[in-house]
Amino acid sequence: MIFSLRHKESLDKRTLKFRVPVPLRRRLLYVVSQHDTERGYDDPELSGVVLSRFAGEVGRKEPLVVYKDTKPITVHNYRDFLEACPPSAIFDYLELFYLMAGETSSFEREINRAFREHRFDWQMASGRVFQAESLYFHEEVMVDVHRLLHEAQFQGVTDEFQRARDALTEGGDRCRDGLIYASHALESTMKAVLGKGYERASQAKLIQKICSGEFLPSYTSKWFDHVQTFCEAPLTLATNEGRHGQGARVKKVPPILAELTINWVAAAIQFIVRRHLEKIAEDQPPPLIDDDEPVPF
Repeated sequence: MIFSLRHKESLDKRTLKFRVPVPLRRRLLYVVSQHDTERGYDDPELSGVVLSRFAGEVGRKEPLVVYKDTKPITVHNYRDFLEACPPSAIFDYLELFYLMAGETSSFEREINRAFREHRFDWQMASGRVFQAESLYFHEEVMVDVHRLLHEAQFQGVTDEFQRARDALTEGGDRCRDGLIYASHALESTMKAVLGKGYERASQAKLIQKICSGEFLPSYTSKWFDHVQTFCEAPLTLATNEGRHGQGARVKKVPPILAELTINWVAAAIQFIVRRHLEKIAEDQPPPLIDDDEPVPF
C-alpha cells in the first residue's frame, strides 16, 4: 500500500502536513531519471509506467491533473508530475518506482542521500518512506534493522515494524497502535530466531530463552540481566500504555513515549537479528580442503 493510502485519514484531516522544496524535487527527479537510464530503458518507459501505476492505485484517470498555486495542470510525463504534484504523491511515486525497478538498494540509498543533503527529515527503508525524527538514529539503527530483517527473511517482523513506524508518522491516536505493533514486532523477532516450539510461547519464556546462554555467547553472561531488562522494557511499555482495556475514557499515548518504544524495539531487534545471523555463520561447517591441491608457494 502506497504512502498516501497508508496515511489517508491523517492527510485528509491535515494532521500530517509537510512540504517538499523545489530544489529537493529536482534532485529526486534527477535520481529517478538516472536509475531509469541505468536500467536500459528509453525515457520515459519505466518512469512512465510508474506514473500509470500511480493513477491506478489512487483511482484516477490519465492524463493526470495536479494543482500548482491553485491552477490545474495536466501532466503527461513524470517530470511534470514530480515538479507539481502534492508532497504525498512524490512519496507514492518513489515507493512505486522502488517496487517496479526491482527493489534496488542503490535507488533507496540515493533517495536517502538526497533527503539528508537537503536536511529533509524523511527517509526511505525497505521501499517505504517514513518520518525520521533523528536522522542519525535512523541511519545507524533503523536502516540497519530493515537490512537485517531482509537478510534474515523475516517478512512478518518487517510488516509489523513498518506498521509501528507508520503509526508513529501519523501521530495522534495512532501512537497507541504504534506501541502494539512495536511489541508484536519484538515478540515475532524472538519467535522467528528461536524457531519451532516457541510459536505460542509467552513473552517471559521468549526472553528467558534468548538470554539463556544458548543464543548469546557464554562470555556475555554478566550482561544477561541487563539484556533481559532491555528486551522487556518496550513490551512493558506496550502492555501498560497500549494493550490493556481503555476504560471509560479513550486512552491516549504521548507521541514521545511511542517514539521511545519504537526506538527501543529497533535497537533490540537489531541486536537479536544480528546475533541470529552471526550464529548461523558460526554453525556453518568449515570449507573442505583438497589435500591433493598444490600449495601456491
